[in-house]
Order: sequence, then C-alpha cells, then structure tokens
Amino acid sequence: MIAKRLNEKGIKTFKGKTWRSNYVHSVLKRNKEKLQREERGKQESEIEYGKMELVCLREGELYRNPRESMIIETS
Repeated sequence: MIAKRLNEKGIKTFKGKTWRSNYVHSVLKRNKEKLQREERGKQESEIEYGKMELVCLREGELYRNPRESMIIETS
C-alpha cells in the first residue's frame, strides 16, 4: 500500500526506481535499527577498563609473564 502511494505521487527510490513493497520494508527496518542505535548511544556505558599489557609472541612460543622473569638489581 505504501509503495503504491509513493509511486502514485511520483516519488522514486534513492536509485531512481519505482517503489516495491520489499523496498519499503527495508527502509522502515533500517530506520528502526537506526533509531535503536541512537537510543543506545544516549545511555551511559557501564564499561570499565583496567590495566592492559601488550605482549608479542613468536610462533611456537609459550606465553610467560615478562614481569615474573624480570631481575631487579639493587645497587
């Protein structure tokens, strides 16, 4: 029904084609998803970040915590 009305009014799709029901459905679905994303973006996040460490591993090596193997020399 919506596609028929859009076509009667001469309104074309983004690509310049006539409307079909599946096009209307896709546009409405994407709009609903966009509104949901915007709503989620307004909410405060509960994510907390802690200390992070980047460790490079060579192929075949096992991970060893480099801090445990550090030798601290005192003078």
